[in-house]
Amino acid sequence: MLASMIAAAAFVAIPVVQAQNISQFAPAATGNAVMSVFAGTWKGAYNQGPVTGLTVMSVDANGIAQVVYHVGDYPAWKLSAQQIPSTGHIVGNVLTVPLGTTAAAQYTLKGRTLDVKWTKGAHIQTGTLTQ
Repeated sequence: MLASMIAAAAFVAIPVVQAQNISQFAPAATGNAVMSVFAGTWKGAYNQGPVTGLTVMSVDANGIAQVVYHVGDYPAWKLSAQQIPSTGHIVGNVLTVPLGTTAAAQYTLKGRTLDVKWTKGAHIQTGTLTQ
C-alpha cells in the first residue's frame, strides 16, 4: 500500500509559482527595525530567468529567519516551480538563505527592495524583489 501511495504522489502536480500567486504574509514585528523590514512577502524575477519570491515568516532577535523560497517554472533551465522552506540568517542588511546542500540565495536590503544573488557552484543569477 505504501508503495502505491508513493507512486501516486510522484504524479501530483506542483502548483505553478508566478509573482501574482505568491501568497502575501505579514508576520509580527521583531522589535529590531532592520530585521522587521525583511518580514513579509517579496516578489520579483531573476534578470536572466524565472520569477522568484521570498516569504519571511519570522525573524528572531538573533537574526535567524524562517523563510520560504519560491521560484517559478522556467523550461530553458529545465526548472519546475518550487517552494523551499529554509532557515536563513540576517547580518546587517543581508539575509543569507541556504537552498539545499549546494545552492544559496543572498538578499541585500536596499531601501524597500531586496537585491538577490543566487549561487550554485559556478552558476550565479541576480534579480530584484519588492513587497
